[in-house]
Amino acid sequence: MIQSDNKPEFEHPEEASSEVALARLRAKNRRSFRWRMALVVLAVSIAAGFEWRREIAVWGLGRWQLLGSGGESIGARGAIQAVYEENALVVDVRGPAEFSMSHWAGARSLPLEKLESSGWPSEWPKNRPVIVYCTIGERSGKAAAYLQKQGISASGVIGGIIALAKADEPLENENGLTFRVSVGPWNYGWMLPASYEAVKGHVSGFKP
Repeated sequence: MIQSDNKPEFEHPEEASSEVALARLRAKNRRSFRWRMALVVLAVSIAAGFEWRREIAVWGLGRWQLLGSGGESIGARGAIQAVYEENALVVDVRGPAEFSMSHWAGARSLPLEKLESSGWPSEWPKNRPVIVYCTIGERSGKAAAYLQKQGISASGVIGGIIALAKADEPLENENGLTFRVSVGPWNYGWMLPASYEAVKGHVSGFKP
């Protein structure tokens, strides 16, 4: 009897178990890194003055949220540079009420829920870098991870719209320049510059 050369190839059990072990090790390393980073940020925050504590909180908490979501990250300054030098597309993944209150000038609105349910709008370009942001980093991390799986180069802004405000980027609404920002129920408002009005999550349609 002649054996066929087209027999299906089965994954060896040892190879499968190695992949599972590697995935677990990577997850463990990510958790370990996040905790170490949290301890360092806490120690430095205690030793620093208020202004430095605020700076550290914006970066540290934003980075924490993005790491937890699995998305690529970029700092506010790097995001601004990508917009001007690489013609990056800016996408706000917060809810419509938050976007209506204030958003990065020139940003397009695409709430995370809509992105996950309907995908990337067919009329939007896919060959440009994409910068996504939310309030502090969690939703933008999820959005960046989702877009990367779709083959789109995307990064979430560490610290979100709060970091953009601290970087003096113009925020606007339908009436033009604004200094009002939705900051969610966790009182992120203390991280904003003194010139900004922090609005907590009582806005209609608001989701942090």
